[in-house]
Amino acid sequence: MAAIAFDEFWKTYPLRKGKEAAVNVWRRLSGKDRRAAIAGISAYVGDCCATGVAMAYPAKYLTGRRWEDERTADMRVAPIVAPACDEQEGMEEW
Repeated sequence: MAAIAFDEFWKTYPLRKGKEAAVNVWRRLSGKDRRAAIAGISAYVGDCCATGVAMAYPAKYLTGRRWEDERTADMRVAPIVAPACDEQEGMEEW
C-alpha cells in the first residue's frame, strides 16, 4: 500500500496553520493512523461546528489524535470547506 503524503492531509484539513509542526508530527504517524486522521477530519470539523468549539491547529489535531474523540450526540458532519463553519471565523485555537 502506498504511503499517504502529508499534502493529502494538508489539503483536506480546513485550518491550514503551523505546517512545519504538522509535517513533523505526520512523519511519526503510521500509515494506519494517517488514514484514520484523514478519514476523521469531517466528523471532527462537524463536531467543532456543532458545539462551537474552535478547531485545533493541524499539529494539535494529529498529536491529540482528535479523530478518536467521542462525538456529541447531535453532531452533524459538515462539508470540509474553509472556513469550516461560520462560527470558526475568529475563534482561537485551544
